[in-house]
Amino acid sequence: MKPMLFDVKSLLRGSVYLKKIYDPLPNDVIHFHNTFEIAYIKRGKGQRIVGNSIERFTDGDLVIIPPYMPHANYGEAPKNIFTSEAIVVYFLPDWLAEEHINNEGFANVKKLMVQMQQGLWIYGNTRKKIIREMNVLSAKDGIQNIISMLSILKLLAESHEYKSLTSIGYSGNYNTEHVSRIDEVYEFVIKNFKEKITLESIAESVHMTPTSFCKFFKNKTGKTLTSFVNEIRISYACKLLMNEGMDISEICYESGFNNLTSFNKNFKYFTKDNPTTYRQKIVNAKKSSR
Repeated sequence: MKPMLFDVKSLLRGSVYLKKIYDPLPNDVIHFHNTFEIAYIKRGKGQRIVGNSIERFTDGDLVIIPPYMPHANYGEAPKNIFTSEAIVVYFLPDWLAEEHINNEGFANVKKLMVQMQQGLWIYGNTRKKIIREMNVLSAKDGIQNIISMLSILKLLAESHEYKSLTSIGYSGNYNTEHVSRIDEVYEFVIKNFKEKITLESIAESVHMTPTSFCKFFKNKTGKTLTSFVNEIRISYACKLLMNEGMDISEICYESGFNNLTSFNKNFKYFTKDNPTTYRQKIVNAKKSSR
C-alpha cells in the first residue's frame, strides 16, 4: 500500500525545506505532509485536488496546503515530449513564537494562519511577488530562508488576492485505508470521465457495496459521486472552451455528457455562467491582454 503520510518535518533545515520537481507527468497518490506546503507549478497542467476542492491547474498555479490536508495533482498526458516543473517549499512557522502571534502588530498574520488551514489559491500581483521570493529562496539557506518566508507571509497577510480551497468545516479525517480507496476512485474517474461511469463499477473496484460506498464517499469528500464526476467533466469542458474552433455541442459530448440539457445545467451550477458567456469572457480576456 502506498504511504499516505510523507514525513517532511525531518528534512527541514531552519524550519524551511525547498524541493524542485521535474516530472514528465505528475500523478500523485492522495497524500499529506506534516508541514505547510507552498507549491508553485512553473510548467504543467491537469487536475488539482486539495481536501474537497477539485480544480484545474495550469502554468503558474500557486497554492498553500496546510499540514495533514490530503492532496494530489493528476497531470494530463502531453501530446509531445514535455516535462512539468514545480518548486515546492515546506515550512513550519515555529520561528513565530506565541507572544509574536498574539501581539497586536501580528493581527493580520494571525488571521492568515487561520485561513491557511483551509488551503489557499493565490493569484494576481501577490502571486507574482511570492514566486519571486520562492526563486530567491532556492539560493539561500538558514536564517535567509526564514527571512524570505516571513516576507511571503507578510505579502499574504497584507493581500486579498487569494481564496480558500476547501469549504468551511471541511475535515479530512482519513486513515491509510481510506486514503488508498479515495485515491483509487479519483484516479479511475479522472481516467474515465469521458465514458459512462456507474456507481456499481466504482464500488466494486474498491470492494464495497454501492450503499456503503455512497456513505463513505460523501463522508470523506463532502460530495456525491455524481457531483464529483460532473465537476471533473465541467473542469475539462472549461479547458475545451478555450478552443474557439470547437462548438459547444461538441464540447458537451467530448466532456462525457450525453445531452446538452444536462451539460448546460451542470456548467451553470459549477461556474455560475452558461458555456457561451464563459467562452466570451475568455475571448475578452485574451483581447485585453494583447
